[in-house]
Amino acid sequence: MRLFTLVTIFVAVAGVSSNASDGKAIEKYKISLNNHDATSALNVGFNMERPQILPAADGSTRISKTSSGCGVAKSNRILAGLENNRITGGEQAIANEFPWQAFLQVEMKGGNAYACGGSLISNKWILTAARCLVVPGQTVNYVDIYLGKHDRTVSEDNQKLYSSSENFVHPDWNPTTQVGDIALIKLKSSVKLSQYISPVCLASSSEPDYVNSPVTVTGWGITYDGRPTMSPVLHKMTVPVISNGECSLTYGSNITDAIICTSGANSSGTCIGDSGGPMNFQQPDGTWKQIGIISFGSDQGCQKGHPSGYTSISSYSSWIEETINSSNSAGIPMFSVLSLFLFFVNFVISYQI
Repeated sequence: MRLFTLVTIFVAVAGVSSNASDGKAIEKYKISLNNHDATSALNVGFNMERPQILPAADGSTRISKTSSGCGVAKSNRILAGLENNRITGGEQAIANEFPWQAFLQVEMKGGNAYACGGSLISNKWILTAARCLVVPGQTVNYVDIYLGKHDRTVSEDNQKLYSSSENFVHPDWNPTTQVGDIALIKLKSSVKLSQYISPVCLASSSEPDYVNSPVTVTGWGITYDGRPTMSPVLHKMTVPVISNGECSLTYGSNITDAIICTSGANSSGTCIGDSGGPMNFQQPDGTWKQIGIISFGSDQGCQKGHPSGYTSISSYSSWIEETINSSNSAGIPMFSVLSLFLFFVNFVISYQI
């Protein structure tokens, strides 16, 4: 069995500053993350090791490769209120309850493989986090995308495997500040949609702040602190959105309008392996809209009561649209030239005959 060492986070005291809102002193610490420095409030740093390292090729947890309307969940009940569940030790989702949920196996050229979440946003595109495709010192070889999955450790009747043709990481991605933690994966082939596999609706460029609103996040990440492996089945948790002001009390000035945070109360939180997965908001008609992407958590643990952070899709809706439109139109000029050439050849042959 191979042993993998997680990134060690060293914390050193940088100084003390005053909190103008309540007059109390807040200790600030400088944290070293993969040779990047950041300053955060309190003694809490970002957990940068969000993608989960998968076992070697002979591990039993690897998935065998042999094996209309958006936001419509299999169980489309209206949420009556916050549920007492969480990904870290929480409740299992119903099989294919969130048919846009994707499980990503990111294969590196050096042989390592990482697991992340993602979401289907059209029949050709997957939305995920930049940190899932950018690992320091390693280069992505290819990405396997599983849709229709519930138990990631076995082959299932409803699962479909797709491969990536192109990966697009936001140019502003910065692992120190968490800015730009968003990426798109273009699939080699179009997805055949069904009740088990269908896209989620996406937030627009104009959205409310959702503070105090319940949102549901999903993933196969680690379910409690100290657990060495990811959950075999998809988990979900419903938690309230908190204000960025409240979130910045933990993570400092890195919390911007491009980030959404949820409460860590009752030991709830996303964890290692959940990154890239969707933050879902249920609309009044029962359909679901993705408003965030699971991004980061506390370096002190997933069940320590600290907020979880997400990339705000609303802040990057223009980039999503421009990237997809640019990629879709990239092949048109070459196709037109080829068509003209074939027409010319056919004309010459016909003329000679």
